[in-house]
Amino acid sequence: MRSTLTWLVVPICVVILGVYAIASKRHKYLYPFLIITIVQQLVCMLMATIVLLFSLVSFDTMRQIIGHSLDLAAPPSKSFSLAIIGGTVAVCLLLSFVYVWQAVIIYR
Repeated sequence: MRSTLTWLVVPICVVILGVYAIASKRHKYLYPFLIITIVQQLVCMLMATIVLLFSLVSFDTMRQIIGHSLDLAAPPSKSFSLAIIGGTVAVCLLLSFVYVWQAVIIYR
């Protein structure tokens, strides 16, 4: 519950500070955007690394986890599992690049 409130309140405060910073042209109020952007980028890269390494080390266990998460009776096929894992890693890396792009645009 505490983490839910944290992730609910922090973005609202950051957006309010961002709007104020842009309206008043005071760039020091944009620093929360930089901090959150860096944290989000690190989390995305860490998530992609964890999924990729766990899949490389224990592919059968990952297949069982995917099957359990999707409420399948048996573990999914290898190609379906690879598609899910590849998609997850690709989305995490794409989001990471989006956060880098966001930081470049804001702080240019």
